[in-house]
Parts: sequence; C-alpha cells; structure tokens
Amino acid sequence: MIMNRKTPKIDSMIAVALVSSFSEAAHALRTAPPVSPQELVHALHVLQQLASSEGRPVHLPEAQLLLSLSAAVSSLPASARVHLPWAWGQTVQPDGYIPATAQEAILHAFLGEAAASRRPPCPAPRRASQFKLLELEQLGASRVEPTIPLQPSPDAPSSEHDSGTDARLGYRASLANLDPFTAEEILARPCCLFRVPPQFCKGVLRKSLHLVLDLIRSSARAPGDASGPDSVRAWKLWFLLPRMLLHRPSCGVNPPPSPPVAAGDRPAASDEARARRAVHLAHLGELSAARQALTADPLTPATDATFEHLSDPNRRPPEPYGPLDPELLAWAPASPVALDRAALLTTCAGPAKGLHQGRQASLLRQYV
Repeated sequence: MIMNRKTPKIDSMIAVALVSSFSEAAHALRTAPPVSPQELVHALHVLQQLASSEGRPVHLPEAQLLLSLSAAVSSLPASARVHLPWAWGQTVQPDGYIPATAQEAILHAFLGEAAASRRPPCPAPRRASQFKLLELEQLGASRVEPTIPLQPSPDAPSSEHDSGTDARLGYRASLANLDPFTAEEILARPCCLFRVPPQFCKGVLRKSLHLVLDLIRSSARAPGDASGPDSVRAWKLWFLLPRMLLHRPSCGVNPPPSPPVAAGDRPAASDEARARRAVHLAHLGELSAARQALTADPLTPATDATFEHLSDPNRRPPEPYGPLDPELLAWAPASPVALDRAALLTTCAGPAKGLHQGRQASLLRQYV
C-alpha cells in the first residue's frame, strides 16, 4: 500500500498507477523470448559481485545459487536458450523465495537493462491541505479559506535556487565550525591513514567527497565569493576530510572477534568464512574451488598434535595396497612423449573442467 506521508489515507492514484505498471511488467516477463543461459549466469555473477562490493551480505544459500546455476548451464548445449520457467526453477528456494540478486538477474536477462530499470512517473502525492479541502467539499462546506503557501526562509535551501547554492546554504552553519582550525597547521602534523578505505566507509567517503566538490563549485560560481569564507571552508573541508574519515591509530588495534566467535560458536564463524571464500572464488571464475570450499570438511587445526598424527610412522602402510603390473614397471618409451599444446589446453582448461577463463586456466597457458 502506498501511504501519504502526512495522512494515513491511501493515495488511490499512486496505487492504481503502480498496480498497472506491475501488471505490464509481469505480462512482459511472461511473454519474454528465451535467452542464453550464459547471459543469466553472467548477470547473477555481476550482481553478487556488486552486492559484495557495496557491503550487502550475500548469504550461503544465495551464494550457492551461482554454483548450482553454473552447473546446470554447463550440462546444456552451447546453443541452447532457456525460458523463464527454467530460470525460475533453478533459482527458487525450497520455501518459495528467490533471493534479491537472482530476481535482478532474471529481470535483466529477460527484460533487458532498460526495461528492468524502467519506472513510470507516478503522480505527485497529495498534501494534507488538499485532503482537508477534499473532505470539506464532500461534507458540503460552503466556504473554504484558501491556504497561504509557506514562504521559504532566506537561510533555507529552495528548489528555485541553484543546486550548488542550496548545498552551500544548507551546510553553512556546520562549515562554520572549521573556522577555529588552520589547515596549514593541521596538514603539517603527521597522521596515520588507511591506504585503502575500509568497506564500511566507502559509501560515506564517496558521498562526502561529492558534497565537498559541490560546495567548491557553488562557491566558485557565486558572484564575488571565489575567495570568500564559503570557498575557504569548502577547500578546508576537502583537505581535512580524509583525516576525519580515514584516520587510524598509529599503534594499530586488534579487531574485535566476530559475533559468533565472541559467543563461543566456532562452527557458525567457520561457516561464514567458508561462505565468503566461496563467493570470492566464484567471482574469480574458480567454480570447482568454490564448490570445494562449500562442501569440504573444515581443516584440522595447525597444532603439534596434528603434525604428530600425520607423521606417525606406525600409520604408514609398510607396502603398497596392491602389486603393480611388472609390464608397467618395466615399460620405457622409445622417445619422450610429445603432447599437442592446443589439445592439452582444450582438454584441461575447457568449460567441463570448470577452469574456463579462470585463474588456473591462465596459469596453465603460461606454463605449457
């Protein structure tokens, strides 16, 4: 339901517009032509990579979708094309839910990028005063006093002004707090900064830099304010912003343990680490290694007891489990075996081996 911000009533015009838009999108999706399954895998791969880079969690069942979908596509012919029901059956979970990245991948693959992101303009929501006038008219009010529009304050941003000027006026009081500080003195002091912005700070840093650049441009466009206080404050914020957001202690700090480890739940922490490693390997194209990271048993702890257990001579078999063929032991080729390089690369780095366009395939081409 679409609710108005100032009144609990539903704006029927917006609701009807969105329902009509949803019906059109659903009809276009049902009647969409078949697409290449590789395109669906590529879209899911890119969307999961974007989700990880933006800090959105990709849970274990959602990460396994990329592996299962790639395995299903590898069993199809190279020229095969799939319809929506096939993609639906490959991505739907046992509870009937399709993860967000899989939904986006289906929309992009079957509708295209333009149609998947298209959103028709909705009518502007009615104000509370408009609802009040409508109620009075329905009740048969003979006279309604006209509402006087609020005049914008001279210090508040207004949509009729330039966007840069609005930003400058809106942050003028906050930027005035930088006046007691001298940029030359602060920049002369050594400061420990992160060389690469942490994942949790990238979005805030990007928005802050965009805002500072907007303030600098608006100050430069303002008549007679190229070297005024607003311009000085904007440039001062530009130079001091990295020290504000990327500062780290010089001695370093020990990161706190993850919540499962702090609560004593080691298996849960291990599962999270395995899921992150599987997503990273899948983004690199290492599907076999990603599948092994999800299905393999956890490693034994690297302790002296583990080393003694592995190097115990009593556990070593005294002789082979079965005798070798004497002809095999006595056979020696007349000349060294010559393998065709193209055939070897096709066999070892083909899509059936899960190494196509991956890091292992690149290493194989380098050393063969």
